[in-house]
Amino acid sequence: MAQQKGKNATKAEKLNFLGNKSQNEQMEIRAFSQDGGASSDSTECPTPTEIDPDPDKLTKSHLQQALDALSQKLITTWQHSMASLRKDVQELGKRTTHVESKMEDFASAHNDVATHVEQIEQKLTATELKLTDLEDRARRNNLRLRWIPDLIPENLQTYVRGLLHAYVPEIPADMLLIDRVHWLPRPRFLPETAPRDVLMRIHYHHIKEQILRVSRNKVKPPADFPEIKIFADLSASTLRRRKDFSQIANTLQSNGIRFRWGFPTKMLLTKDGSTQVITSPEDGIRKLRLWALTGKELEPQASPTSHLQLEWSKATPRYKNVMFSPPRKKAP
Repeated sequence: MAQQKGKNATKAEKLNFLGNKSQNEQMEIRAFSQDGGASSDSTECPTPTEIDPDPDKLTKSHLQQALDALSQKLITTWQHSMASLRKDVQELGKRTTHVESKMEDFASAHNDVATHVEQIEQKLTATELKLTDLEDRARRNNLRLRWIPDLIPENLQTYVRGLLHAYVPEIPADMLLIDRVHWLPRPRFLPETAPRDVLMRIHYHHIKEQILRVSRNKVKPPADFPEIKIFADLSASTLRRRKDFSQIANTLQSNGIRFRWGFPTKMLLTKDGSTQVITSPEDGIRKLRLWALTGKELEPQASPTSHLQLEWSKATPRYKNVMFSPPRKKAP
């Protein structure tokens, strides 16, 4: 009996020791959990009366509870972090959409301005052509003489009349009427020793054209006037615009195609039995390529204004349909 009582006392002491140990471990686990063990979501540790007296089973149960509490804490922290990240992504998406909308508005406004500038350029070009045509019409009876010496032994009008008789002796004297003749100022880019040009106006336009045609076709100038050249009197705008046609003129001449200038500045030529009119350098380049005429590399002049192309595509936010949820637990 005494031995049996000693065994029972020893067993009771073990139960009391295990019960105290269970209470301490339960308090530690609650302190480790997210809400301190006071939340209704957390799983409470079993009371000492429910603890299995087997030490191995007791340790596994408490460890499982600690892992569950830690997992719940990590899930809560992850959800808060992802919620903050989602808010930042949404704010970034709103800003990106706003910037793209503004860029689209700016590009559209620029294209509208570029379109208006092109229209104004076309109107300005048409106005310049009309003014140039009026100026050239006022100069249509004028001739410009070059390389006349400044010191001539006789009156300038007498000298010029003798020059014209030498060039076109077939014209009667009563038809060769000169309205006026005078010296022109020397251009700044010419040296002081260079002779000045002489400008004269012929009374009849067809006589002026005949003189100009003869001076162009005459191989050998008159002996008394070996160095004198005769040119048409053109406005500075016409000379500048004809310079823009230089590539086309060189290509036509290299292919043996003759042309003549028209007013306002344009080129007239005959191709395959039909009259062709080239009104601009771009039109000339297009027609030369259509006719497969070879020459120097022809490059169209770049426009000072250009339209912007809406090459980008707006970003489609994908975060609207994304739901952040905790990861699923793996099946045991």
